[in-house]
Amino acid sequence: MIRDVEPLEGFGEPWGLLAAILEDGTKEWRGEIWEEVGPEVMTWRPYPGGPSAGAVWLHLIMVELAWFGLKDELMEAERAELLWDAIDVDEGIWPDAPAQPMSWYVALQDRYRQVSLAGIKKFGAGDEVLGSGENRHTQRWIFGHVIQHEAYHGGQIVMLVTQAQRER
Repeated sequence: MIRDVEPLEGFGEPWGLLAAILEDGTKEWRGEIWEEVGPEVMTWRPYPGGPSAGAVWLHLIMVELAWFGLKDELMEAERAELLWDAIDVDEGIWPDAPAQPMSWYVALQDRYRQVSLAGIKKFGAGDEVLGSGENRHTQRWIFGHVIQHEAYHGGQIVMLVTQAQRER
């Protein structure tokens, strides 16, 4: 069998290929969760105040939007839905995630992924530098970082779901 990732149509390069890789990575880790899981699994925490699969999923969505420069396009209700101002990974602050089944989180990520993909279509040349001072990155680096972040936290979500199912 030959596996390949074809660039998404309608995107300039390298964005079409990178967008396809991001989408493929999302499909890959989601596929590791073989069945629909309920709210009790999505909100389970391995220790008090720790992350839940649902909270990590919200963080994953937020970071994608933030790095792609799209957070200012969100309405206040959308920011609240994502617990934008409540989750602080660097400080280990993980609020209660919405008590929703996994399908709700999948639909939420799919909805915001469409926002990301629309924003990516507006990207310029990959070597364009964004930011200022010491905090400067090319758009290519940003996209690579988002792909790596997705893989990292997608794996955490799979692990938390698996652990929650075993603990129950």
